[in-house]
Amino acid sequence: MTGFGAISNLLRAAGRDPEDTLEQIGTTEHTDVPLPAGVLRSDGSLDLYDDVKALVEIKYDRRRGGLTIRSNGWIGHIPLNDRVTLAVSTKVPVANLERIIDRATFPPHAFKTLTAYRRRYAETTERPASLMDLLADSFIAALRAIRDEGLLKTYMEREHVGTSPSGRVDPIRSLIRTRTAGTPIAVSFRYERTFDCASNRLLSLALDRLIHRYHDATAKASSRAASLAELRDWLPRVGRPTRLDFSPEGIGRQIVWLPPHHGDYGPALTLAGYLVADLGLSLLGDGGMADAAVALVNMDHIFEGYCRNVLRQRLGADYRILDGNVQGETGAQVPLFTTSRVPSAKGSTAEPDIVIKRDDTTSMVIDVKYRQGSAVPAREVMNQLACYAARFGCNHVMALYPAIPDGRTAVVEEVGEIGLLRILRGTIDVSRPDLEAAEDDFCDAVRSQVA
Repeated sequence: MTGFGAISNLLRAAGRDPEDTLEQIGTTEHTDVPLPAGVLRSDGSLDLYDDVKALVEIKYDRRRGGLTIRSNGWIGHIPLNDRVTLAVSTKVPVANLERIIDRATFPPHAFKTLTAYRRRYAETTERPASLMDLLADSFIAALRAIRDEGLLKTYMEREHVGTSPSGRVDPIRSLIRTRTAGTPIAVSFRYERTFDCASNRLLSLALDRLIHRYHDATAKASSRAASLAELRDWLPRVGRPTRLDFSPEGIGRQIVWLPPHHGDYGPALTLAGYLVADLGLSLLGDGGMADAAVALVNMDHIFEGYCRNVLRQRLGADYRILDGNVQGETGAQVPLFTTSRVPSAKGSTAEPDIVIKRDDTTSMVIDVKYRQGSAVPAREVMNQLACYAARFGCNHVMALYPAIPDGRTAVVEEVGEIGLLRILRGTIDVSRPDLEAAEDDFCDAVRSQVA
């Protein structure tokens, strides 16, 4: 175990961090697993937190002969009760989930924070805004807990030079100073209690980093900026921490040395370490030490927003990338029928996930499917794409997946033609460690199709 995760070993060795007693059930989104015994009460009723019941589905599986549980599209650690957590991973391999979240634009309901529950996060170099907001809010809460508990003071040795010694006198240096000045001078040392210690220096630097991050806060983040300013007024100005002070080893030692009545410093110091080291929270990683609220994401929305933004940023200035789910300047949603004599049909709309336009002409319509890709998209997918092609007047449509189908190698491949209509299968391979290269390969292939 390396990085901040190694702190847990140090704390356990010192008896300051007992082993986690939660039972963790690993699964992937939309996958049924046997219901853990820890979720059933002795009378047969379900022991689930009320606010997570809508996040999971429990049903009887006749083939297995028992109850199963699955996530309703959410990934992350879902706390079922105070004994069991459902650790839900992505159904397709993802090499860098945090980068995908960072690049995506998604509706607010695709990212959920369960502030009533906590978990520990491993660190990552990626820092998407949504998870950084979670980290900031957790640090603010940790500082407020310290404010209620009281600031840590430590004894530090101070040097005094003058005619009135205080504490231990250094005779040699006093003699040298006396001869130099021509008058009696004493050099003495004594220990004084001070706020200027390694722990408070680390907290102060992390607080300043967050204030800088949110100094131009939007209306949505104004309350966060106000909280940071309030805490800055409270926390004393102290010196700057050394590299050792904010290293995982240094933070671990500080936590071990904390007096029992300053236990709230532990979570705050670890969060501060992440902030000072420019690290973010890993949604799926284990073995971390950053204590923060539970965060969950819906990958159907995340992947769609990610694909749209990849095209916007990499396809080229000659193209406009529109969102068919909305209307307006950046939207492409239109009535499904150009004419209809059926009154109820007038409310039907065509809502492709992505519309690519060039010179006000639709070059391609893309429907994003967050699922394992297939060489030939499902019939209902191709029917939907053909409908979009007719409505938007284009000859290129694509089903876009996060993984290349087994036995295929092309990033973009023609499935077949229906008259003038070309149906394509595309992939942004999110399993590749070099995700930027995967994005470039996909955009290059799309550009060659619509050029």
